[in-house]
Amino acid sequence: MQAFGSPHNGPDTSGNVLCLCPNCHMMLDAGAIVISDDLTVARGGVEVGTLRTNPRHVHDMECVRQRRERWRLD
Repeated sequence: MQAFGSPHNGPDTSGNVLCLCPNCHMMLDAGAIVISDDLTVARGGVEVGTLRTNPRHVHDMECVRQRRERWRLD
């Protein structure tokens, strides 16, 4: 979620990991899809679904926010 490399320097932890298909990974990296704090997925500002998760995998919500903030257009 929060990119590992410079300049983002995200943590290399399981809470900062999502399993995505290559297409969704590219869209997330490009800001074409964003994930909200409630794990709703939106594309072009329109909700398209909810991220499916495993209850044993706890996401670091700060990493979700960091990824989303990269594409904020305030």
